[in-house]
Formats: sequence, structure tokens, C-alpha cells
Amino acid sequence: MEEAALSSRLNTQEKLLISQAVYKLGAVNWEKISALLENHPVIEGRPKEWFDATTVEGYYVRLMTEIGQNVYVLLLSHFLSKRG
Repeated sequence: MEEAALSSRLNTQEKLLISQAVYKLGAVNWEKISALLENHPVIEGRPKEWFDATTVEGYYVRLMTEIGQNVYVLLLSHFLSKRG
């Protein structure tokens, strides 16, 4: 599914939950982020495949793109800063 269609099917609360989960767990822990979201009460009633690891990563990339952030550059700079 196209990235634009991915993020447009989420409501604002779901977008915020994804952002919070990425902030808490890091933008490389997609399996953990997916598990956290799948079990969140706000997500109740949504198909499980909407929040699998690959789809959640796609949501996050699209959300960051929508606000003018290149998520791949951010991840690379974070990775390089950790290498010290």
C-alpha cells in the first residue's frame, strides 16, 4: 500500500501513539513498537495487520515526511552519534 494511504487511514490519536512509541523504544525497534501498539486499548477494533512492524515503520516514515523531516537522515545521524 502507498505510504500516503497508510498514514491517512490513522486517526490523530493513533498517529500520536506511534510517535510516542518510537520516542520511547527507538526508531529501530519496530517489532517492539508493533507489539506495544497492537496491545494498546486505543487501537482496539483495528485489524492486526495495520500495526505489524513493517506497516508501523511505513506510518512513521510517512508522518515524518509530512512534517518535512527526512527520517533516514535523522536515523543515520543518531547512529553515528552513538558510535562516538
